[in-house]
Amino acid sequence: MLLGSDVFVEQMRPLLEEQATVSEAPRRQPLAHRPTLARLLPRSVLSERAARDRRMREACLVHGYTLSEVGRAAGLHEATVSKAIREGKT
Repeated sequence: MLLGSDVFVEQMRPLLEEQATVSEAPRRQPLAHRPTLARLLPRSVLSERAARDRRMREACLVHGYTLSEVGRAAGLHEATVSKAIREGKT
């Protein structure tokens, strides 16, 4: 609901419709309590593939990190992270 004059409502309608089509909601605030990627993916874990993949799955599936965020933290392409997650679900 939008309060204001008819002119104001008509001026704001295109802006509101444009915003309604945005599919991504802000993620940062609700996930502020999650552990950092540095904590989830310490260097000691990155050297062993099974442990690394397990931690990357946890980061994405449990803590809501994106593939690109996890990839940057692990020094890997997001496609590699995606593959690790897919393989771990089977």
